[in-house]
Amino acid sequence: MSWKTWNGKQAAEKMLGVHRRAVQTTCFVVLAASKTEVPLDEGTLMRSGKVFMAPEPEAAGVVTYGGGPGTGGPAVPYALKVHEKDSNYQHGRKWHYLVDPWKRLAEPTLKEAITKERKAEF
Repeated sequence: MSWKTWNGKQAAEKMLGVHRRAVQTTCFVVLAASKTEVPLDEGTLMRSGKVFMAPEPEAAGVVTYGGGPGTGGPAVPYALKVHEKDSNYQHGRKWHYLVDPWKRLAEPTLKEAITKERKAEF
């Protein structure tokens, strides 16, 4: 069987879309898991959690807490301190509320999301 036409550009564009959607899915899964672990007093820190995606067509995303300029939310100055300092948090909440879910969920979720998106696209 020989190829009559090469659709490399279209295939690359489709795969970039697949990866972008998979990264976005992964970021939201990590955000949801981290919201169950973030220390909770009045909920300000928990509500500051957001996902930001790079401009299209890039397949990059960030999960962040703490708000501030450029995020559309108020600054939560203690977000980093709470993340990095172990303490006696209530209701099973904990420090490393973002890095632990990331380590636990990012890789398997991304692999699954890429597979699912690729099957749907191709």
